[in-house]
Amino acid sequence: MIGRDVDYSLLLTVAERDEETLKRHLSQLVASELLYPRGTPPRAHYLFKHVLIQDVAYESLLRKRRQILHPYSGETVERLEAGRIQHAALLAYHFARSENDVAAVSNS
Repeated sequence: MIGRDVDYSLLLTVAERDEETLKRHLSQLVASELLYPRGTPPRAHYLFKHVLIQDVAYESLLRKRRQILHPYSGETVERLEAGRIQHAALLAYHFARSENDVAAVSNS
């Protein structure tokens, strides 16, 4: 899932970084206690320490970058987690933020 709980495989797909670079950056965030790891890659999840940290990370992205990431994140979740009903709200969120109303409504 891409939200407060970040799935490693989804993050690897949308981050557009090689795996070693991603692992290095994630290790820095874990060492800084901004993220808490659960499991080990490739089956790891990372949880933001607090929702406010997630909000700050989100708001630090340029609006144009967020507009690119939302549909890409939604499509990635849809592709990798097809049929898992617990991701419907997350899909609706990403597609609504990407201004893809049809996909947002169909997933809500």
